Amino acid sequence: ASPDQVVTSTVHAPRCRHSVGGLVVGQARTGPRSGECAELVDIDSHSPSMRRNATRVVPGGVAVSILAVPAGKVDGRMIRCYGTIGPRANGEHMSWEMVDEGWGRRAADFAAMTEPAACREYVAVHHRVGVDAGDRLLDIACGSGLAMELAALRGAACAGIDASQRLVSIARDRIPDADVRVGDMNALPWSDESFEVATSFRGIWGTTPEAVREAHRVLTPGGRFAMTIWGNVGKSPGAWMFAPFRWAAEQQVQNQADMVSLGHPGVGEAFLSDHGFDVDERFSIDFVLEAPDPEAYARALASTGPAYEAIQAIGEDDFLERATELAASNVRPGLPIRVRIELFGYIGTKR
Repeated sequence: ASPDQVVTSTVHAPRCRHSVGGLVVGQARTGPRSGECAELVDIDSHSPSMRRNATRVVPGGVAVSILAVPAGKVDGRMIRCYGTIGPRANGEHMSWEMVDEGWGRRAADFAAMTEPAACREYVAVHHRVGVDAGDRLLDIACGSGLAMELAALRGAACAGIDASQRLVSIARDRIPDADVRVGDMNALPWSDESFEVATSFRGIWGTTPEAVREAHRVLTPGGRFAMTIWGNVGKSPGAWMFAPFRWAAEQQVQNQADMVSLGHPGVGEAFLSDHGFDVDERFSIDFVLEAPDPEAYARALASTGPAYEAIQAIGEDDFLERATELAASNVRPGLPIRVRIELFGYIGTKR
């Protein structure tokens, strides 16, 4: 469940009123990805560590929210600000069909070839957050349900939500007793204080603050929320794995970068704190993807949403051929292809 689109805006240094706690407070022009200017909006002071303006409905019937990143991220005199456009003021949300086409079109491949790579991440986070027998657990953006299946083995009573009908079908098949629904993570279909634990594995981004508000709402007082995001991909040993995602259109590649802004030091902690959580220190986990041969690597990667954006740009045949060639250069005799990417994790306790 994602916003309609992500907008990258720019703050010109002369417009900035001041900088507090290393973050710029000022104004930014926001508009559609076409570059048309919609409106000049303020970036207000909401906390010492993060600045985000109140959502504004602008011409064209879209809601705009801006998330400022640390002032250290400066390109000359231009300071990047990340935000979202959507949902539309008339209530029209991004269609589930769009989400399902990206993430659900190869649902069986994703479930059997790609998601098992995340088992290390799932097990480590469940251990850290203390998932135990009797916990009511909600997994947000649950995909094909492996994280819920592992939580159920620890005795948790699981529920999950995802925008992809085809992935949800697999999740229901894996955990028949779980309450798994197709829906919008920005409007969770559960009552207040329904769960002791909520998780989201690379499913909530800096561009989806409403999903964190919803996670807070459905947790009991003192409930625990755990989320993971991609870390410093470029410096990870397996950075080459993500090279195919950059074959997408330039706008989509920038969208991918904007989504992982929570990986910047201090930003993820502030993001959760501003939404009512006491936050533990950020921790690091390795995401490891293994494949027996280049063809299997290419097929597994093609089942993901970011790969679908690249496939739209260059075609599926070209994507698979180029991804196979890329993996072939990383084959190790007698060993599986193995890539390791850094993940960051956050755990917050509901205040």
